[in-house]
This record gives sequence, structure tokens and C-alpha cells, in this order.
Amino acid sequence: MTILYILHSTEMSGATISFMNMVLGLQKNGMTPVIVVPDKGVNSDFTNIMRQNNIPCICSPIVQSIIIPLEKNHILHWLKLTIQLPLQKIRSKIRLTKIIRNIKPDIIHTNTGVIHEGFHLALEYNIPHVWHLREYQTEDFHYHILPSHSRFCSYLTHSYVITITDGIRHYFKLDSKPNAQTIYNGIYHEYDVRYDNEKENYFLLSSRIAPEKGHLDVIKAFANFSRKDSYRLLIAGYGNTEYKATIMDTAKKLGCVNNIEFIGFHSDVRPLMSKAKALIVASYYEGFGRMTAEAAFCGTLVIGRNSAGTKEIMDVIGGLAFNSIEEMTAQMEKTANLTPEEYEKMALTAQKNAANHYSIENNINRISELYAKILQNKL
Repeated sequence: MTILYILHSTEMSGATISFMNMVLGLQKNGMTPVIVVPDKGVNSDFTNIMRQNNIPCICSPIVQSIIIPLEKNHILHWLKLTIQLPLQKIRSKIRLTKIIRNIKPDIIHTNTGVIHEGFHLALEYNIPHVWHLREYQTEDFHYHILPSHSRFCSYLTHSYVITITDGIRHYFKLDSKPNAQTIYNGIYHEYDVRYDNEKENYFLLSSRIAPEKGHLDVIKAFANFSRKDSYRLLIAGYGNTEYKATIMDTAKKLGCVNNIEFIGFHSDVRPLMSKAKALIVASYYEGFGRMTAEAAFCGTLVIGRNSAGTKEIMDVIGGLAFNSIEEMTAQMEKTANLTPEEYEKMALTAQKNAANHYSIENNINRISELYAKILQNKL
């Protein structure tokens, strides 16, 4: 079975890592994956890993059918709609058409909701299409969907759809649609769990450093934390330099700057995660929240915002939820005051639940079953 995958980015974000785990597992299950990546991704870490595993990556102009916040209601918005986007879509369609004719895939699988060309060409060539929705688009990134949210929802009814949470499925009005199902991301293998009972006195933030991830709220909560002088707040990940400066300015004003460290991007965050007293997930509207599940595999408690994908995962694994900065501080205090026995019991329960729901094996099996049913016309 040959599957043509279309990616919007090769940046090693949570979505790309989840995709990589998926496609490597499917290859072992006998699938033949071919991946279309944006032109800029030709020599990325992702494409190098794929080629090392004999998975071909083909570069193509990839067009995102969205308007980003800075462009909306701005002259750039109109230039993009009337000139740039139509020309880009023509180039993208020509290139993808050649790829499809050459590869002759059994299924076209678009790895994100912001790319539409795979769907349209699948209809044109009568090839089953899978749309993998890993984001809300509007609620999490504040994108304006082109041509409109309602039109996109109508497209989804003519495609097979995977959503990475029930929340995303509900948001796009797919609850009652037989062509749509929730398949959680595969985080680690079922056996790849660990527990370190010698936790250190630090909280960990590990995500892209951006306003929607809620870093400023964490700084404010940490400033109110009674043990802030004996705890550190480690901030892992890449991000905007200006926003980092804003975070540090806020920390200076609140008197906690000496206990905050930016430690950069880590390709394997598990050693840090395993030693942390807790992972803090403050994103306002997380699509899935890979790090929330990762923490459970690592035997580390999660202090997470009670919304969207973070809430959905914590409803499964357990966690310390908050709805406000004050509640976040209270959950920091609670975590710090747990006895080692109380901590271990909570962490190992979360770990067991995570392994049952968010393993790579479960993800691969579910997607393999979906592909088989699609080709047997059972959906």
C-alpha cells in the first residue's frame, strides 16, 4: 500500500515528531510511505531522518490556506488573496499533480488542516483522502481559514478525517460523521516508561516560546509560589527573542528572575522531564499537547490548564488542573508538599494510563486499521 503524505512543515515540532513516529511505524507494518515536504525542508533534520530510513521525501511548493493574524484586515491580506495565493496554488497544483501521476498512491494523507491541495487533487483523481487534523487553526493559532471556516467543514465531510482529540472533532462538527474518528498521537512505545524517585526542585516548561503557550501566566504564578527561592523554573524550547525579553522583564519586576533559566531546545527532553517536580502546561488552547502525555511516560506530574487538549489528556491520565494564575500557584504548592509516596502513586497511575492511550503501538494499529477499511470501502 503506497501512501502519499503531504506536510506543511519539517520543523521538529510536536506535530512533526508525532508524524515521524507514525510513518516509521507504518513502514514497519508494510506500508510504502512517500512524503511531500515544503521546498524549505529539503535538507532539514526531518528529511535526513526519513532518508536514513529509506523513505523518499519530495520537495514541492506547499500552500497554506490561511491568513495569519498580522495579515487579517490588512493590505497584505488582500494582496495574498488576489495575487500571491492564486499563483502559489497554481504552482502547487501542477507540482502535486506530477507527483500523484508518478507515484500513483493508494491513499493521499494530508498531515494538517491548513493544506487543501491534497484534498482537491484526491477528488479529481478519485483517490481516497485522509485529513489529519492536529490543530483548531482558529482557536489555538487565530488563523483565518480560507475560503471560510464553513467551507472547510464542508470539505471535511467529503474526506476521511483523523482528529488527534475529541475536542477537535467536536469543534469541526464531526461528532456524528462516520468518516471521522479520534486517534491520539503516539508519544512513546508502551514499554518506554521510566520513573525517577529522586525529583529535583524545579518546574519545567517545554514548548515553543510564544504568547499562546502562556509563559507569562507561569511567571506570575511562580512569583507567588512560596518556595520560589529554593525552586527553579526551567524554560526549554525555541521562540521569539522579543517574547523572551518580555518574559524576563516580567520576572525582574516580580522578583523571581534569578530562579528562571532559558535552557534552549532539547532534542530529547526526557532526562529533564524525569527529574522535574512537575511539567507546567499553560497553553490557552492546545490542540493535543504532546508534552502533557510525555510527562506521564516519564513519571512526572503535570500542572495543566483546564482547557482543550490539555484537559482532555489530563481527564485520561490525571493531573493538577488550573483555571487561573492563582490556581496554578496553588497546584505548585500542592506538588511541592506531596510526600514521596503520594507523588509516586499519582505519577505511576498517570504513567499506566498514558501507556494505554498514547503509545506508538496504539496509534499505528488504529491508523493501519483505518487504511485497510478505506481500501475495502468499509467506511
